[in-house]
Amino acid sequence: KVISKDSFFQSFISAKKLIPLTHAFRLLLQGSIGYTQINNIKNLPLSLQLLAGGSNSIRGYGYNTIGPGKGIYTASAELQFRIKDNWFLTGFYDSGNVSDHPFQDIKSGAGPGILWQSPIGSIALSFAKQLESKNKWMLQFSMGPQL
Repeated sequence: KVISKDSFFQSFISAKKLIPLTHAFRLLLQGSIGYTQINNIKNLPLSLQLLAGGSNSIRGYGYNTIGPGKGIYTASAELQFRIKDNWFLTGFYDSGNVSDHPFQDIKSGAGPGILWQSPIGSIALSFAKQLESKNKWMLQFSMGPQL
């Protein structure tokens, strides 16, 4: 018989939308929100904790360096400009946080990037900076489907 100190409930939703604006421009919007109901977050295994940061979350922050906490919210807007065939220059703004107190101490990152839309998904290189600190710029890499 397995005995647990805490029971918990967790919900999480994310959405992405790629909007073609013209032949040359498109806009990628994405966001996520989630919440974990638990008495003590330290009793939840790390694999189930809510974390943010990194190339697929809030760029300019290291992978999963924001959190853990009971609530997560992230939002991102990325303008993509086609320079040739499936190559795009990008500019992005990401924001959000993971905490026990919703919508406080919002973290933001922004910067330029380059993206190649390959047959199996996008390959992107971003040059990102945290906006609320004097940290240096961070080079981040991601690959996979945009939607």
